[in-house]
Amino acid sequence: METDKEMQRPLRPPGKVLERSIIVCAVIALAGLVIYKVYFEADILSERGRYTIAEITRVNPRIGRHRHRSRAYFNYNLYGEPHSGSYTHIGLNTSLAGHRYFVLVAPGQTKRTRLFTDYPVPDWFTIAPPDTGWAAIPSDKELRQMVLRRNSDPGRIPVE
Repeated sequence: METDKEMQRPLRPPGKVLERSIIVCAVIALAGLVIYKVYFEADILSERGRYTIAEITRVNPRIGRHRHRSRAYFNYNLYGEPHSGSYTHIGLNTSLAGHRYFVLVAPGQTKRTRLFTDYPVPDWFTIAPPDTGWAAIPSDKELRQMVLRRNSDPGRIPVE
């Protein structure tokens, strides 16, 4: 039979149990934060984001230790204010600099952007985008209609 001293001895020191509980809670909290960032904030960008036009100012090839990645820096206007951003992707070409592409901006978070290098803005589209942007990327037909409306406006002063 066990003696009284053996029965009173705790299985683990109390400090170790508390330390492990804190570590488990921290891991659960970190996993919850990652899930929130990946799933819910991505939904905010795609569901309520606004599209506008960004001009790429420069492309830095082979950044950091990831030599196959490049970073493009761009400027855009939204809600009447100028903003800047950057986009990191595999194999961006330095020839993108100076060209315009559509960019998706999160509502109220102008640093959360997604640049669409697959959707260049046509060179013939020279008017500024709406101050509030678009809810979706406009088609070529919609862009042409905007240009035609602007050119047919009798109150517009022609720019030469």
